[in-house]
Amino acid sequence: QGGVVSALSRRRGMILGSESLDDNVTISAEVPLSEMFGYSSDLRSTTEGKGEFSMEYLRHSPVPKDTQNDIIKDYQKQREEANK
Repeated sequence: QGGVVSALSRRRGMILGSESLDDNVTISAEVPLSEMFGYSSDLRSTTEGKGEFSMEYLRHSPVPKDTQNDIIKDYQKQREEANK
């Protein structure tokens, strides 16, 4: 369980709670969609192939300021290259 929680945290996830039933643990978390690409591989690796996950849309949220700045820089760089 700890490995899964830390993997979600690394993806800017906010853990909302967890429930245990027999040998199964269900973790509820909110994670930005952009951070979820490749998660199924990471989860399988962390849980030795036993983990599953599902996603559902919750809301649109602003991007953190540092990520905004990175997006803007990438866009400006692409425009400069296109204008050459």
